[in-house]
Amino acid sequence: MTKPSNGRPITLRDVASRAQVSLSTASRVLNGGHYASGEAIERVLAAVADLDYRANEGARALRRARTMTVGVVFHQLRNPSVLDLLEGIESGCDERGFSVLVTSARDSDDRYVSLIRRLLERRVDALLLSNPTRVARKEIDFARESGIPVVALSTRTKEVDDVPLVHAPARARLNEMVEHLAALGHQSIAFVGGVRGASGGGFPGLADAAVRHGMTLVEEPPMDFGEGSAMTALDHLLARRDRPTVLFVMMRNLSATLARLADRGFKVPDDMSLVNFNDSATPGTAGLVAEIHVDARAVGYEASQVAVDWIEGKEPENRQSLLIAKWRPAGSICPPPGEYGRTKVSLPD
Repeated sequence: MTKPSNGRPITLRDVASRAQVSLSTASRVLNGGHYASGEAIERVLAAVADLDYRANEGARALRRARTMTVGVVFHQLRNPSVLDLLEGIESGCDERGFSVLVTSARDSDDRYVSLIRRLLERRVDALLLSNPTRVARKEIDFARESGIPVVALSTRTKEVDDVPLVHAPARARLNEMVEHLAALGHQSIAFVGGVRGASGGGFPGLADAAVRHGMTLVEEPPMDFGEGSAMTALDHLLARRDRPTVLFVMMRNLSATLARLADRGFKVPDDMSLVNFNDSATPGTAGLVAEIHVDARAVGYEASQVAVDWIEGKEPENRQSLLIAKWRPAGSICPPPGEYGRTKVSLPD
């Protein structure tokens, strides 16, 4: 593989950019695949000649006979929503005759990258990556260069925004939720939890919705994505003079949040309104806790179809958006108490 003037090796990404085609199209052309137009083939081959590109033989060696296996990498498997997502993936792959290899990074970036490498060594036919970030950039490029489809689940960061994403955007429902809360008289809201790839750990779209309806987003981002960090952030929120009157929490943090509020003397909804982002089918909260609900199984199923279709030559769009999010008001929200209607809470010693 030759190097340009800056010393960096020429990659398939450079070829695709020069030829003005997608990385997947360039890979198909050089790996002898179908579904590429004659014009695209000519541009790719011209770019190869212009750049004096030499294929990565390690990557090329990966692309042999199909194993009828799709590899999946999650950051962790503790959340009910992850299991729902996985159920959808497995169901969709099984329908198409594919098996699923599931791995968990246990919230370690190093392990996340290592697992991608391990799945590639196992010759999987496609990769489904939960919330991929820049740490996986090199491995994603290697997979794509070898002709192995890579699909992002739920979210992705801007550093890997060329990876096709399957998700269920909730921005419209967030706007509906905040409009409802503002109509009840609430003026402030806070998010408890963390979303990989979101600025400052916030929930994508919540800040815009708050501004649109004249509400203040009280920010106290967690240090990481664990429950302990979320509860530390909640303690700080409850101790603030400008503490919010609404908490928006991830499903994985709901039980801990309810317990912490009770321990600190806050009643839901009298002292604090509560909304849950529920991306699982976990029973027990329907009709009791207001929520934005997303069917994670539907997302997983769609991602499996995108991956298998891609294996069979149908390149996906960069973003597959499932408009399935729903806003469900319930008894955990009510008008806010008076300005001084709650007891001041201090952080524990």
